[in-house]
Order: sequence, then C-alpha cells, then structure tokens
Amino acid sequence: MTEGIRVYKQIIREHIPDAVPFYPLGMPDVTNAMKPIALCIRLPKRSFLAVRRIDGDAEVRVPEATRAEILYPKDLGIAIYSSGEECTVTFPRPRMGCILSS
Repeated sequence: MTEGIRVYKQIIREHIPDAVPFYPLGMPDVTNAMKPIALCIRLPKRSFLAVRRIDGDAEVRVPEATRAEILYPKDLGIAIYSSGEECTVTFPRPRMGCILSS
C-alpha cells in the first residue's frame, strides 16, 4: 500500500490536471464480474492505465497501450506483453489490478 501511494504522489499526481481520461475497453460494467475494467489518463507524451481483472480471463488485452510497463504492483507476478497495437496483461489470480505507464 505504501508503494502505491508513493507511485501516485511522485509519478502520477502531477499529470492529472493536464490529462484526458478515457476507457480503452469501453465503459465499465460493474454488474459483470467476467469483464475486465480499464481506465486511462492520456497526456501528449505519456499515459497511465489502471487495469483490473475481477473474475474473468487471466489475460486482459488493452488496445492503444503500446510500450507499457508496470508501475504498481511489481511484485505480485503480474506479467505484461506489449506489441505495436496493444498490451496484454496477465494476472496470476482473480481480483487483481495494476497501474501501467506507457
């Protein structure tokens, strides 16, 4: 938890006033636990993306998140693969989330 707060304060917070939010997987459906949720804030040269797996597939494909890296958490076995068109986030178990930077 301490690391998550540090990432927010030192890396993300300063960009929020200039960022534009969008949902790369569409608007979240909180009634469907099988569908992942993704929220992104986009800047001209950088984006931050929060991805959450609830009970659905272990792999979550997110379009427009190329060259992404995990900011938080780095130690829970979450894997990421970035291609030129999307990134795939693999969660080792249900009910996990992460924050990416691209």
